[in-house]
Amino acid sequence: MEKDLLGIFKEKLARYSIRQNDIAAVLGRSPGNVSDILKGRKNPTLTTFMQVLSAAEQICPGFTDEYWRAVAGHQSLGKFVSSLDSAELGILLTLAGQRLIDNQSQQSTSPLRQKISQSTKVGSNAQEQVAV
Repeated sequence: MEKDLLGIFKEKLARYSIRQNDIAAVLGRSPGNVSDILKGRKNPTLTTFMQVLSAAEQICPGFTDEYWRAVAGHQSLGKFVSSLDSAELGILLTLAGQRLIDNQSQQSTSPLRQKISQSTKVGSNAQEQVAV
């Protein structure tokens, strides 16, 4: 079954309320040029299409992932999760848990996170001294 990649792309643009003018502005192209691409009057190269996809991602982070899930046949994350059997769901949850742990360790070691943590400790020590 052939997928209408452009049709899926336009559906996602509508879902995220991304306008052709917004994409044109990010790309530095004329709105007419983007309109021609999205209406199928111009057949973009793969590079051009990836640039348009990247522009949509800049406007709305997460757009690209949602687009590729739709192309793969999973219209939403909920439907994708519902389609998994228990073993696949277990693997997904394990991987998600590992990613959360990795993100937590990255955040706790970032200089900004450490500075915030230190300033919070200083503030709580001052409050304890006032309370005594």
